[in-house]
Order: sequence, then C-alpha cells, then structure tokens
Amino acid sequence: MCTVTYINNKGNQYFTSNRDENRLRPPALMPQTHLRNSVQLIYPADAHAGGSWFAITEKRTVAVLLNGAFEKHIPVYPYRISRGIVLLDIASGEKSGLTFQKMNLEKVEPFTIILFEENNLNQLVWDGNTKHTIPLDSTCNYIWSSVTLYDNNTRENRNKYFDEFMDSSIEKNTGSIIDFHSHYDRDTENGFIIKRENGIHTQSITQAVLLQSHIEFSHYDMLTAQRHTTTVSTQKNIPVEQV
Repeated sequence: MCTVTYINNKGNQYFTSNRDENRLRPPALMPQTHLRNSVQLIYPADAHAGGSWFAITEKRTVAVLLNGAFEKHIPVYPYRISRGIVLLDIASGEKSGLTFQKMNLEKVEPFTIILFEENNLNQLVWDGNTKHTIPLDSTCNYIWSSVTLYDNNTRENRNKYFDEFMDSSIEKNTGSIIDFHSHYDRDTENGFIIKRENGIHTQSITQAVLLQSHIEFSHYDMLTAQRHTTTVSTQKNIPVEQV
C-alpha cells in the first residue's frame, strides 16, 4: 500500500504494490476469493482490521490503496472505519467510481486509491475533507509512493528511478517488474524494500496482470516466504487455477 506502479506494455496492464507496515501488526492473510456485495473479490486481508490494500474482481476491476492523500497528515484518532474496508466497498460497488463519490468518508483517514474499471484508470483521493477523482491516461505508466512514509525528495528520486527503468531496454513483463519492486534496496530507509529502525518493513509484493482473456494475480509474503498465484478467467468469471 506504500509503493504502487502501473505499467501498460503492449496492451497488457500491470499493477504492482509493495506493502510497508509495522512488524508488530499481525501478519496479513494470504489471498482468497470472497463474496462481497454479490461480487467475487480476490485479495490478501489485513488480519487486524479485515480490509485490504489490493483487490481484483472477475469484472477486471483493480483497486490498490496507498495511505495518505497529497500531503502527509497528522492522524486524528479514533477513525470510524479502516481504509482497507473502504477499498473493498469501492471495488465491490456496482460502479466503483460512483460508489466512491457517494460514500460517507467522515472520520476516515486520508487515502489514495488507484482504480481500474471498465478500461478507465482513475486516482481517487480523500484528503480528509474533500474527494478528488483524477482521470489518468491508461496508455501511460505511473508510480506512486505513500506521502505518509516518503517525503517529496524521496518520491522524486523514486520517480526518476522508475523513468530509468521504463526507458531501459529491459522487457517489461511480470518478472522484470517484480524484480524492479524487489531490488531497489540500496537505501533501507527509502528504497523499495525498506527495513526501518522504527519497525516499518516491506512485508509483501502483490501484482495483478490484466491480459486479454484473464487476470494473473500473484502475492509474495516476505515475512513467511509464502507465494500465492491465481489465474482468473474474465470470460467465465471464475478462478480457474490457484496455487
């Protein structure tokens, strides 16, 4: 939920997320298929609050969460509902973008959600007072870093590193993108794989690849070394293979 990239390569869309979290938080649950609002969702679950930071549906909807909005905020506890629950409600909405607009987000901590729905890419932002829907060009490539963990200079450096990767001759596919998210670790404070002295560590890498007839979904838990892969047919709307 703290580093997210979107890459469009040859018409295939790659969503990849590194989750940075305090090691004292209960370990996340491995991805499973859940029924929510009559919609099949696949997501890894936060064991503490029950929500998630990355969810896909058989309708080719992808929703990925980052903590914070445009600027780092000062938390004002208690909050009414987890942002991870908000993500699931949006992803399972009949029209996810409209669901966001209609939601009551009072006493919900600021967040950013990258939403892909019906071939449209949008950045949904709740800054604690106002909702923002920012249309994005789904043929372009993007990187986001959570403002709650990374300052402006760090985010700019990450953007440059991402641009270098995109400009390189490396083929952009599942392996190379996961490798990009896994090996920029020269700085354990601000790299993609962080191990901060305050206990904030990169705990997992999750990816969804939207191909013409199906979605390839993968999750790697760095704390337990567990891997999960699922192929979802978007023609029959059912998971066809799970490992």
